[in-house]
Order: sequence, then C-alpha cells, then structure tokens
Amino acid sequence: MDIQLIITNFFIVLGGLDETLMLVLLSLSTGFFISIFFALGRISSIQILSKTIYYYIFVIRGTPLLVQIYLIYFGLGSIKMIRESFLWILLKEPFWCGVTALVLNTVAYTTEIIRGGIQSVTRGQIESSKSLGMSKITMYYKIILPVAFRQALPAYG
Repeated sequence: MDIQLIITNFFIVLGGLDETLMLVLLSLSTGFFISIFFALGRISSIQILSKTIYYYIFVIRGTPLLVQIYLIYFGLGSIKMIRESFLWILLKEPFWCGVTALVLNTVAYTTEIIRGGIQSVTRGQIESSKSLGMSKITMYYKIILPVAFRQALPAYG
C-alpha cells in the first residue's frame, strides 16, 4: 500500500469538495421547492396535469441518473435549436448540466415522497378544517402541508 499515493489523491479529491457541496445544495433546495408544486399537481383532480406529472416521474425514476446526465450534457448540446436559445448559456457549462440533471432527478423522487405525505393526512383533519371555514389554500398551508412534511421527513432523509 502506497501511503504517499493515498495522501496525494486525498488532497486532489478534497479540492473538489466545495464544488460538490454547491452542487448538492443547489440541486436539493431547487428540487425540493419544485417537487412541492409537482406533488400538488400529482394529486390534483385535473387529469391532464396529474397524468403528465405521473409520466414524468415514471420516466425519470425508470432511467439511471448517469444516463440522464449524459443525455443532458451530450445530447442537448447536439440540438441546434438549444444551442441558439437562451438555455445554451447554462447548458454549455458542465456544472449547470449536472445541476439540471440532479434537479430533474430530485424532483421526481421527492414528488412521490411528498405526495405520499399529503395522502397520509387523515380525512378527519381535512373535514375539521373545512368545518372551520378555511379556504383550500389556507387548509393546505396550515393543516395539510405541515402534517405531510412531518410524515414524509423520515422517507426523505
């Protein structure tokens, strides 16, 4: 075992820690925020919205993350329309391609976790908030989403 090789490579790997932490922070925070809206759309009574989000989740969760990263990094750059659009400013940089791929993947997985949390809210809690005269937005903000996050937190962790 070559200790000098291990020490040299350790400091090379440690040099990428700041970029890795930034990648994780950006992708998880953005993905979590978007997945709240996707989860609400997934349980929506609007069938076209619910089915579209369902198929998005089905496709993203059904393909490996490495394939998604390759498709975004190598595939989108080969489309002329994207190279000529405003998206090319972000997609020409490898860091932003990685962020995009991780956000898309995070949204798919976190949406299902939050959806499960929302559906775990008991019917009695919903009926009691309706009986108090709460609007649908207030009911989600004050009752459903806090309970859903509390239920979903162990699975999210």
